[in-house]
Amino acid sequence: MLVSVIIPVYNVEEFLRCSLDSIINQTYEELEIIIVNDGSTDDSLSICKEYEKDDTRITVYSKENGGLMSAWLYGLSKAKGEYVYFIDSDDWVDNNNIEVMVKEVIKKPQIDMVVCNCIREYKNNSEFYPMYNYSSGIYEYDDIKNKIYPSIINNGNFQTRGIQVNRWGKLIRKEILDSNIKYCDKRISYGEDFNIMLPVFLDCKTLSFVENTYYHYRLNGGSILGAYNRKMLEQIEILYNILFQILTDMQCEFLKEQLLADYLSSMVLCVKNELKSTKKIYDISQVVKKIRNATYTLEALNKTDYSRYSLVNKSIISMISKPKRIEKLQLVLFRKFFYLKMKKISY
Repeated sequence: MLVSVIIPVYNVEEFLRCSLDSIINQTYEELEIIIVNDGSTDDSLSICKEYEKDDTRITVYSKENGGLMSAWLYGLSKAKGEYVYFIDSDDWVDNNNIEVMVKEVIKKPQIDMVVCNCIREYKNNSEFYPMYNYSSGIYEYDDIKNKIYPSIINNGNFQTRGIQVNRWGKLIRKEILDSNIKYCDKRISYGEDFNIMLPVFLDCKTLSFVENTYYHYRLNGGSILGAYNRKMLEQIEILYNILFQILTDMQCEFLKEQLLADYLSSMVLCVKNELKSTKKIYDISQVVKKIRNATYTLEALNKTDYSRYSLVNKSIISMISKPKRIEKLQLVLFRKFFYLKMKKISY
């Protein structure tokens, strides 16, 4: 069975060899390795070409820079495998990763998706990060509806999902990806994986969760909290308009409250994002009011039980729900808190 491995590449020369080595050394060898160079300006392309020369399974494509979604979509258009496996070019996987997943397909032919677990790799340490919150094994459609759906998007905690929405670390039947790329909007750069993975999850009739093989996710930014994103609110609005439409199209509106809870979490992250900006406190307070007036905020506030959220997240929700009570001192203290947190985290 041919598996198409799709690797989007953009300016990752420092980590690229580690990622490519982990794929070419997989114990499962029937691979088509598609590398999409998304307009890299460093030495990434020459490294890719070097690997292409040494391994006949590798094909390198180059395109103008268009962002992560455009790169993996381009790779998907070239894929010939029955199943697709995505890996980001600064990450790596265990050598038996794809073989363990393929064995699940052998047990249950035409399985729609196999999900492995993850290890987050920091500069000086690693930590286990679960990609699913269910028992390992194969789930048929009735079990998916009864055991997976009740917490698939949100389980009652702050942006905590039954299955992580990353496209990487999953063996996915290509047919199910192809039938749902219509929902992909290339304008989205925040939550772009959620854009494709929600309809894929809802299309799955059979899926499997496996243990004892890992995807290694490298956190290589300057801070876990990331840089200020001036288009975050706009991006969230585009994304969730599509996600709510997906629930309607796929007759899964019973999941709306879960998606509203996830939306509210995104609005909280949006406030935190503004606290990282160089804007004056008054300007931030105006953005908070704009967040309150976003498309689904009021409905999310009314429908979401956020009693299990942290004190900080509850306080931010209070600011969103009562914008007239936003006090300058409150925003100053929050900004100082997040500034100190960003300075403390070095990797």
